[in-house]
Amino acid sequence: MGFGDKMQIAGYTLVCQSYTQDDKPNYSSEWAVIDVYKNGRQIDTMYPERRFYKASEQTATIVANRSRLNEDLYLVYAGRNQDNGKPIIKAHVNPLVAWIWIGVHLVLIGTIIALIPNMKPQKTAMKEKERTEAEAARSGVVGVGGD
Repeated sequence: MGFGDKMQIAGYTLVCQSYTQDDKPNYSSEWAVIDVYKNGRQIDTMYPERRFYKASEQTATIVANRSRLNEDLYLVYAGRNQDNGKPIIKAHVNPLVAWIWIGVHLVLIGTIIALIPNMKPQKTAMKEKERTEAEAARSGVVGVGGD
């Protein structure tokens, strides 16, 4: 995407406002400024980035993410096109990702509740033991458990 180039994905219109390079002591980076429109109205500005760390000679991609309950929009700066030097921006829309995390939290809460000790079974077990001892005493058995 060059300056002013547009891309459409899942009801979003992405417009590249600029892209640039920066050189810092620890890393050099390339990033783009992408305006996000939905229904003709600007709703966000996103900044996908790609960094090259000089000391380790490793590349890292910083994904721009816009999360909502119904869907997530991800923008990835994948490098530059060798033919024209324009940045390559990959866009992904994943539906209902937030609900996966909500489900995980519900499962954790349910697990914690299930692990809380329930006092009734312990009291019932004690009453059962007392009842068994009382019946044994009534029937004339001196001790319970083979004594």
